[in-house]
Amino acid sequence: MQMPDLPSSILHTRQGIESLFPSTGTEITCRTFLLLAELIAPAHPRSVTYETAKKSHGDRSKISHAFRKPSITAQWLRAWLLLRDALQAVLQRGRMPSEEDLTRTTLTDYQPPKEEEAVES
Repeated sequence: MQMPDLPSSILHTRQGIESLFPSTGTEITCRTFLLLAELIAPAHPRSVTYETAKKSHGDRSKISHAFRKPSITAQWLRAWLLLRDALQAVLQRGRMPSEEDLTRTTLTDYQPPKEEEAVES
């Protein structure tokens, strides 16, 4: 039995994630991480999704530039779970929100720390 081609699978999974936000174009990295974090926010904390997306993008970059060794099951799982969570969030919302809607939600939900919290930090 032949093993699946995990590097190709990771690249295809990342293409699926990136296709959720087609207008990001050359801003694909940071903007996609932020939009994905907001999309999945009901299920996972934004900061966790952001960091996971960032790591997954790094995995994709290493694979596409041939810097990754063949043993990459954890990287494949990271990409697959991100795509799964994003698609589940779309199903739970009943539609794919626009990038504009996700950006506005991110900005309106932001609560700067109160003065006494900022002083303590």
